[in-house]
Amino acid sequence: MRCAGWLGTSILAGLMVLGLTGCGRGAAVQETAPFETAVNAWLRAQSMEMKAGRFRSLRVDGDAARAKVSLGHAEGAAGVSVQWNFTFARKGGAWVVSGCQRR
Repeated sequence: MRCAGWLGTSILAGLMVLGLTGCGRGAAVQETAPFETAVNAWLRAQSMEMKAGRFRSLRVDGDAARAKVSLGHAEGAAGVSVQWNFTFARKGGAWVVSGCQRR
């Protein structure tokens, strides 16, 4: 019976690990802070009084990335947000906006 108890505990632990990792499905959560910094820098350079809000998607592929981002007024006025698609390139270890398009 001692083996059965050990085996059951091992199986349970394995199932818990699979449950926490989602059985390998889905991409790991990406850290959006470096991309938010890049978007906000780009918006300032364009003299746009907007700021990055919620990242609706983010896909990183090596030194390139794509994201769908909700932008809002820099001062939070009116609570209005618009969606933009951004592309990024890694330059000198930092992410920069390489292109964008309003959705």
